[in-house]
Amino acid sequence: TARRRPGVVAAWARAWAPSMADEDGQEGTPATCRELNRMLTRMSQSSSSASGSRSSGHAAATLRSAESLVERAVAAAPGERIASEGTFRLLLTLAGRACDAPAAARWFEECQSKGLLRSIQMANVAMQAAALAGDVSVAERFLEMALEEGLAPDIISYNTLMSAAASSHQGGGASREAPGGGVLAGVEQWFDRALAAQMEPTVVTYTTLIRSASDDGNMAAAQRWLRRAVDQGVEVNDFMVGTLIDGAARHGGPQAVEEPFQVLAALRVAPNAFAVTSVVSSAAKRQDLETAQSWLEWGIHSRVDPVLATFNAVMDAAATVGDQKAAEHWFDACVEAGLQPNIISYTTQIDAAARVGDADAAENWLARARAAGLAVGRRTLTTAAAARSRRGE
Repeated sequence: TARRRPGVVAAWARAWAPSMADEDGQEGTPATCRELNRMLTRMSQSSSSASGSRSSGHAAATLRSAESLVERAVAAAPGERIASEGTFRLLLTLAGRACDAPAAARWFEECQSKGLLRSIQMANVAMQAAALAGDVSVAERFLEMALEEGLAPDIISYNTLMSAAASSHQGGGASREAPGGGVLAGVEQWFDRALAAQMEPTVVTYTTLIRSASDDGNMAAAQRWLRRAVDQGVEVNDFMVGTLIDGAARHGGPQAVEEPFQVLAALRVAPNAFAVTSVVSSAAKRQDLETAQSWLEWGIHSRVDPVLATFNAVMDAAATVGDQKAAEHWFDACVEAGLQPNIISYTTQIDAAARVGDADAAENWLARARAAGLAVGRRTLTTAAAARSRRGE
């Protein structure tokens, strides 16, 4: 068949070129824009599937590979337009995942120079890349470039700039201090500009404001923005509620969450598992077992289905203060709630036993973890060994 239909074989080979590799291990150089974008899409999918500690490094490596691929493709087809708007969109997405603002700036400027900056959606992708990198100055420059092309920003543009302003104060990105300083002041500036442009704020808009106020420790402002969202008919989501409660717990301790809970009740907004977990975790970190237990009990009685992390936090607090019985009680309660304990749950029980010198109980919990089919790692084994050493073995 191949001999009779060489054209079909050639077409088949071209279609599968993206999956082939050169002898040096690099993927084959694409000959068309379609092939290039297909290869970049596969890279993007690989980057998005990475998680955990390897995700950041994987994203940076993927970006470098993608840039090399594009450069090779352009060099192999001089005078031809092998890169499209989709090509630059994919590159900007990868730059965002890698938190690489300079790369985003380079490719966005290249996109504009090629006359491919035709929609505000493209500018939004670029601004999102800068926001992920925490560089508000670059995000603002992207907006200016879009305006130069006659593109009108939408609410996504302003939400992205608000997010960039919030992120720039959290992690090393270039930021501009707004009058009054702090995270919230810069975010509110972009909110005001959105209103001036007659934009309709969304749930993302108000969530960013609440998160920024919480990061500033300004819980009065966080509550004010939540009330305003409700007044504007915006549907309050779990993240909004959790952010409000978490901020109060982080900055004022478990007792400080009573007021925001009252605000939620007045607004007829139900607290969620994230909110309860935030309060419980805050108490647990302070080794305040009594408060952690009371909030977990409150969550259960209020029919807020606690998650496994909530129970693990209380178990950890019990282990830390040496209350083995309390740790075991909350393990049993976790199972009764229909949750499946994980290796953290079992390791915490081993730790609780070790702290009171109960090596037999520690060994029993280790055996139960293995019987449950859980992967027992170094930390769990080390904790069990500590129990044996305290017994003098």
